[in-house]
Amino acid sequence: MGTDIHIHMEYRSRKMKRYKYGGRLRGERIYGIFEVMSEGMGEEPLFTARGLPGDVTKATYKDYIEWGCDGHHASWLTTVEFASCIVEAYYRMNSFEALQEFKKHEELYILLEGLAAVHNPYYHEDPLWSYKKILDIMLDYEKNDGECRIVFWFDT
Repeated sequence: MGTDIHIHMEYRSRKMKRYKYGGRLRGERIYGIFEVMSEGMGEEPLFTARGLPGDVTKATYKDYIEWGCDGHHASWLTTVEFASCIVEAYYRMNSFEALQEFKKHEELYILLEGLAAVHNPYYHEDPLWSYKKILDIMLDYEKNDGECRIVFWFDT
């Protein structure tokens, strides 16, 4: 047994006040990204655990409550914050090859500048593929002037 992450997507148009539920998404058990996303999961996270947002959707809240005391370190991230977590996780994992796919997202390319020195020719897998897929979904929501966030927590 180990720690897993539970990720829910919430989105809204910039004109709406309330977020809508976008569904539950699966992220692989990769402790390298967990420790970057939230405190309590390792050293030096990019973001402290924020708890559930005050305007969390009912579906996300219901799922979180069902986890009871086994759900911990609840937090949320915007699309840009989540992208920076992925980049930082790759950086810490010394996997420049896996970063190359991000070049297709022009708005995120700035996050990649200066990381060429991280190149490791012996690393051929992409451990964060599921997180890049989640980011792709978030970016799709935002294409039409919307905003998106992930709400997540860990279990033991």
